[in-house]
Amino acid sequence: MIRRSVVLTATVWAVGVTGFIGATAHQDLTDRPAVQGAECVQDFPTAAAPDPRATVVMCGLDNPRGLTFSQFALYVAEAGRGGLGLTAPEFFQGQVGAIRYYGATGAVSRLLNGIQEQIATGFPSHATVLGRNAIGPNDVAATASTDLPTDVSSPGASPDCVGGCVYVAVGLQQPPSYRTLYPFLADFAKLARITADFQWTFVSDLGDYETQYDPDQVFLSPPELDTNPYALLNEPGRGVLVADAGGNSLLRVSPAGGISTVAVFPPNIYPSAVDDAVPTAVTVGPDGAYYVSELTGFPLVPGAANILRVSQRGDVDSACITGFTQIMDLAFDDTGVLYVLNFAGTVVRISPDRTAASAGAQSRGTCARYGAGERTTVVTGLNQPTSMTVGPDGALYISNRGTFAGTGQVIRIQVGDQ
Repeated sequence: MIRRSVVLTATVWAVGVTGFIGATAHQDLTDRPAVQGAECVQDFPTAAAPDPRATVVMCGLDNPRGLTFSQFALYVAEAGRGGLGLTAPEFFQGQVGAIRYYGATGAVSRLLNGIQEQIATGFPSHATVLGRNAIGPNDVAATASTDLPTDVSSPGASPDCVGGCVYVAVGLQQPPSYRTLYPFLADFAKLARITADFQWTFVSDLGDYETQYDPDQVFLSPPELDTNPYALLNEPGRGVLVADAGGNSLLRVSPAGGISTVAVFPPNIYPSAVDDAVPTAVTVGPDGAYYVSELTGFPLVPGAANILRVSQRGDVDSACITGFTQIMDLAFDDTGVLYVLNFAGTVVRISPDRTAASAGAQSRGTCARYGAGERTTVVTGLNQPTSMTVGPDGALYISNRGTFAGTGQVIRIQVGDQ
């Protein structure tokens, strides 16, 4: 079901990206037209004084979150608007006291060949009475047929994804027991999969995994059950990684739906407080390790958010790159430059110091190079941004107004010499 479509006027280049839904087989990727962008108001940071580097390429979104590119298209998770617009929505009181309203208003939108449209709708969502700060689809990850094992009947393979799939992380931001206490929350804290025919189903229950294993209980006494699957990373042939912002863990979901723990993140200890890591993003660095960003909890401690390094064996360096506040996302470009998105509305570029001495281990050497690297604020004026990716054209794509219903947008910002 498609709720709306928008024809865009901006241009989104998508050359050299792995194929997926919307792809045409055997097309020459070196000589194909750009994906056209829609008639969105060019109002970043304001309509009166737009940033000449920026183009609003998607608009009218409900609480836009995670972004991913496929061969031809850009996808964005919409966390929805909860029960906004419903006559008598079901509601509950969240663990921090706020009243939250439920509605099946979450979606995934796609920008392809000048058309912005919702390709999958009906995902669960809960939000404030105004439809803000929604929890629902938090991130998307596109896979291609080439990502699957050659023998799709082998363990861990998914015949449903031979033509490519989009995985969707649906959050909860509550204890998993709320799904029993409030039956209308039953489909939160799950991983969904959209197939090439735009049908979607749930394939893994991440809330149930938190209930059974509670990975971060090793750091907490007494244990605290909480789950909010937030960020995804496609691992070709292995499935997807999920950063659980509530469970403070990095999980792997196989293509067959099996879940395992990759890493657990310790709480942060300050002179005046102790809070959770709250992982918000996971990506692969130039050294092949995973890099995970922290939002951190409350009360907010400025400068306390770190970028963690997780080895392929699951070893965690919890202070790899330090000194940030409320990181929402991070992304490396093809040259190894690291971009860090802060909820306060800025993007910081870190150019690694390639002469920084290694402390012996590869992990500390990599962390030292980025820790000592030059930090430059390259984007300001964002309004509660929630996600960022580096496009195939080298530009940044950012989910802006990420906690608002109906006015969310995706902005392309050329930050280098593209």
